Amino acid sequence: MANLTATIIEYPCANLAALKAIDTTGRGNILAEVQTLGVYQLNPTSVAAGDDRDIVAPTVGPGRWYRLTLASLITTAGGLIDSASITATPSFTSETLSATTNQLVLGTTNTTTVNSIAPAASRVYSIQDLGAAGNVVLAEGTTAKNIAFDITGSTDAKTMTLVSSHTDDRSITFPDATGTLVTLENPQAFTDATDATNATTAAITTAGGLGVAKKLYVGTGIYVPTTGGTASELNFYEKTTLATTLTGIWAADQAITFRIERIGSTVTISWDGTVAAVNAAATVTINDAFLARFRPSANMYIPIGVLDNSVETSGWCVFTAATGLMVFSVGAFANYTNANNGGILGGSISFTQT
Repeated sequence: MANLTATIIEYPCANLAALKAIDTTGRGNILAEVQTLGVYQLNPTSVAAGDDRDIVAPTVGPGRWYRLTLASLITTAGGLIDSASITATPSFTSETLSATTNQLVLGTTNTTTVNSIAPAASRVYSIQDLGAAGNVVLAEGTTAKNIAFDITGSTDAKTMTLVSSHTDDRSITFPDATGTLVTLENPQAFTDATDATNATTAAITTAGGLGVAKKLYVGTGIYVPTTGGTASELNFYEKTTLATTLTGIWAADQAITFRIERIGSTVTISWDGTVAAVNAAATVTINDAFLARFRPSANMYIPIGVLDNSVETSGWCVFTAATGLMVFSVGAFANYTNANNGGILGGSISFTQT
């Protein structure tokens, strides 16, 4: 330590007791060296608790001796001690802030104060490597307002990257509510259960139109406007089929498929013609009933076209509300002729449930 003594050390000390014995009254930021322990600098105003190693209280006089690291004293120019590195821009391998303030004050006139609120327990905050130069973003406001990021549910060693491609000054406002932000790539479930009462009152509203590229499922109803009238609710739509057989006039039952469409309370049922060789004088009945939501509110008697004795003629379809069955007949509810071909021609019926 010859260079230390020759250059800036004012008080070489053989041991800690000798350091304590130095009278610090009226002294400035003087330096002393203690063999085996290193270099100490006096802080003439400190009243910190001494530990007889890193902080030493003098026996006579005010202040405290602080042990310095060698890196804070040696400059890169030749490895000699430079007093300017002590008073101007010192370099530290580590630094412990005062427990009473937890602050770093940077600058002289217009200062920047970095304040660390005392935590409930000791913490370690790590600044991650961005992979390039970057900036720390600060929020303007009072110290009583905070934004916290909770990543306790995240997977270790995985990174969430927020990407912005803005070309001008932008502002994103977070609502004053507890909820979850949505993304464009994944299905979203909105928990607000506000029902729609008009175009501006609902859980989700838009000032413009709404385009849907694929299917739209609605749980209760859709209000459709009418020119000069009042918007009405469309609360039912279904399109399906009933695959069944017809029986009564043939040696074997004949297959038939009824196409069913219900819009609101209006039901439309259509079918293709079914004819075959007749072997009995009777009426034609379907073997499977229509579901209740596709039945009329009362029995219906509908004129249809039939084939009797290989001749197209008029007939009737009786649609029974209670059973959901249809019976087809010739003329005024008469049996088919037991000759040649017979059956029903293609047709449709439509009615309104009340």
